[in-house]
Amino acid sequence: MKQRIIGYKLKDEKYIDAVAILIKSMVDFNKSVFKNLTLCVYNNPDSLDLLSKAGVMHWFEPVKEKEMVRVGRYTPEKIQDIIKFGCQEFNKSEVEAIYRLFDKEINALLKIEGQIITKEMVEKLLKMF
Repeated sequence: MKQRIIGYKLKDEKYIDAVAILIKSMVDFNKSVFKNLTLCVYNNPDSLDLLSKAGVMHWFEPVKEKEMVRVGRYTPEKIQDIIKFGCQEFNKSEVEAIYRLFDKEINALLKIEGQIITKEMVEKLLKMF
């Protein structure tokens, strides 16, 4: 099964200013677009087309659907050293503490703030750091 590309993640923050210059004519560019250094395919089609025509898509790596994790109805985003989804924020040590709650032998679920959390979800969150 082929994974669908849902976004493009900037490989290195050093390209942010150049990307801003390239797509400024398309949108009111704001560096907050790059909170997690990822441009969504659906929200930024004109910007992605412009970046492709400029020949700089090698500055990005594709984000495939399977790689994304959802917590409730939120897609977590990494902002500096914090993972944020909705109004919840966790640093790496907090996510690691949640991960340690899972038993190695039992595939269980946790419920945190009303949201069902699986071990696989937490593993994906840890990979975001």
